[in-house]
Amino acid sequence: MAYFPHAYQKMLVANSPTPFKLGTGTEATTTLLPGQVGIVDPKNHKLVDLAEPAVDLYGNGLRMIYLAQGSFYQSDKLGSSLHGGYKETVKSKGINPKYVSAFYLTKSAEAAQHVLMVRPAKDCVTLECDTTYRLRVDVKGSPALRFLTHNLYQTLDAHSGCCGTNPVDPMVLLLQWKEAINASPILNQFVQAAVFNVASTATTSASPGTNITAISATFDMASTTAVAEGQRVVGARFPVGAVVTSKTAGKVTISFPDTGVTPDAASFNNEPVTFYSPVTTAFSAYTPDATPATNDCFLTLTGAYSATDFQDCSFSPMDHVEYQPIEIYASVVEQTDVPCDTSCFGKGGVITNPANAVISNGGVYVLAQAKQGKGFGETVVREYILDKRYRQEPWNQDPRLREVLGNTTLTTDISRTAKYWALHILHNVPRSSNPSGTMDSDQYLIKIVFPASDSADLSIGSFIDFLNAYFAAAGNPVACVDEFGVPV
Repeated sequence: MAYFPHAYQKMLVANSPTPFKLGTGTEATTTLLPGQVGIVDPKNHKLVDLAEPAVDLYGNGLRMIYLAQGSFYQSDKLGSSLHGGYKETVKSKGINPKYVSAFYLTKSAEAAQHVLMVRPAKDCVTLECDTTYRLRVDVKGSPALRFLTHNLYQTLDAHSGCCGTNPVDPMVLLLQWKEAINASPILNQFVQAAVFNVASTATTSASPGTNITAISATFDMASTTAVAEGQRVVGARFPVGAVVTSKTAGKVTISFPDTGVTPDAASFNNEPVTFYSPVTTAFSAYTPDATPATNDCFLTLTGAYSATDFQDCSFSPMDHVEYQPIEIYASVVEQTDVPCDTSCFGKGGVITNPANAVISNGGVYVLAQAKQGKGFGETVVREYILDKRYRQEPWNQDPRLREVLGNTTLTTDISRTAKYWALHILHNVPRSSNPSGTMDSDQYLIKIVFPASDSADLSIGSFIDFLNAYFAAAGNPVACVDEFGVPV
């Protein structure tokens, strides 16, 4: 039977100034620089000319290829005369283009914190005096589980106070919840609360040019006096979670979560927007508004995110590195901790993907979804160490021994603070003879990692174009795609 559910992984690192060598057909693999990857012809072991016309790739006898990476070692002999060959290039298995089943690119991505908005209805006048309102906050995810061995949850009380003949100001409740969260010795390690109140309303128009992107837009404004960095922005056409990131004379730049779609610049013309500023006044010093129907405010809960790691000297591949952002669930609840339909705060539970046109209604809204990042150097270096151990290169925990043996894993090979993209080539090697009848075909995955900062390097494009043409010339329809199936 075939052993296809598993793939033996081979990692190559392409972090040279020119990640992929554009061969001429006459160069030996010894010309590869440290951290440079090339395609090799197994007939003469010369680097393949990536400019060779696609129609000639397979027809001229280039039946198979293999990949080689320049070694990071600076010396061939370490320790004694019995050792040698450390500068030999790192090579992959032979690749038959007819047996390649996948060719894809994975990109790095930044993590995103989870942000919720707890919002009283904009025209709320029905909150009751001398009443306790309760907000339940649940924090879920690996960081909370590892810290407490269970999900973190807490119910926070806020008293509406004695209000006489005036209706209750919702800000009284929001400030109490905020201070209770930020003062909690456990909850404040995972969630930070902030209260925002309306600062100004304005009408904007999109500035001319190419400043409208999928994550930000710059606007002309008649007056920016009441606008400040860090303000939250609400507008019917703006993605939820928009924030003011900068302002200059007459112009305001607003950033918003990446939805993958670039808004139409014309749709922002003459767009009414509302700016909300953070409230820094303590609850004890706050004077309730006598006309709370005009007090447009909300509470935000932002999930903490902090990667845990050690420095190189104390680094161990067995260290746990946390990359999962926590998720927050919030709801206004009754005395028995059950979500309820609360006056001004809507029904318990989170409203996902709301339209900004109705965000003035009471409820709990998602301003930004939690997203786990990828392509971290911390994870890449662990895969790289495992791959080197398959090559009989042990990992030495003692940094002094790594220095003596010239191990450059943490110095020049992989940067633990960088982000990496990766090219994957999945192929199989059929066995021509295997009396046992088991594992008659082995599947191999070649993973080529390179810094995200090099993603626009022309040599990467030439490498992908060559392999696409090479597979097509062999009659294999496989072509490089990204993780969403979009051709690269």
